Amino acid sequence: MTSDVISCYPNDTLDSVKDKIVNNLIHHIPVVENEKVVGIISKSDLHRMEHHFTLFENPEAEQSNIQIFSTILAKEIMATPVICIREDEPVNAAVEVFLENTLHALPVVNHDDHLVGIVTTFDLIRFSFAKD
Repeated sequence: MTSDVISCYPNDTLDSVKDKIVNNLIHHIPVVENEKVVGIISKSDLHRMEHHFTLFENPEAEQSNIQIFSTILAKEIMATPVICIREDEPVNAAVEVFLENTLHALPVVNHDDHLVGIVTTFDLIRFSFAKD
């Protein structure tokens, strides 16, 4: 689990969300409100939005993307509801969730449902090799 989670707020613009994802080399960003997870945005979600608005990859289209991303809010594209896992659940609980769903990241919450971490399929792969 990564405990130093980079998150965003529902009213953050997509340009600021994209900056966090790109600058921190992450693929998923939980959307939080009052420390509780209300949504999640993936790098793939952002790419889909870019492809909707980019025409022929010309400079004018890229500028248009930048302007549009500054007007769309995280809450408008975030995936909901979000499947979370509790911090005291065993690793195999996360594995089961990944196997039953098409998810690649699970926010980790405490008993107050406050975001405390995130676990990804990559984390599980790294964990499985660390045990050998």
